[in-house]
Amino acid sequence: MSSNQTIKVFGEEYTISADEIEYAYLKKVAKYVDLKMKELSKAVSDGNAKKVAILAALNIADEMFQMQEMDIDSTLTAYEEKARKLIAMLDDGLVEKKY
Repeated sequence: MSSNQTIKVFGEEYTISADEIEYAYLKKVAKYVDLKMKELSKAVSDGNAKKVAILAALNIADEMFQMQEMDIDSTLTAYEEKARKLIAMLDDGLVEKKY
C-alpha cells in the first residue's frame, strides 16, 4: 500500500507516494543523486543548484550509457565465444567424418 514518504536531495525534501519496497529503492537512488550533486557542486563556482542538477544528470546518464555499452560488449563477447565453440565442434565433426 502506497503512502507519502519524504526523500532529501541536495538539501531539498521531496514528498513521494510509494510503498515500502519502492521507498527503500528510491532512498538509495536519492542518496546516489545527492552524492553526485554534492561532488559536482564543488566544481560549480556559484553553487547554482540548477547547474549542479544538470551536471549530475549528465554524469549519471553518461554512467548509464557506459554500462549499456559494457553490457553490449560482454554480450557480444559471449556470443563470439559460443560461435567459436560451435565452429570448433563443426570442424571436429567434419574432420571425423572424412576418415
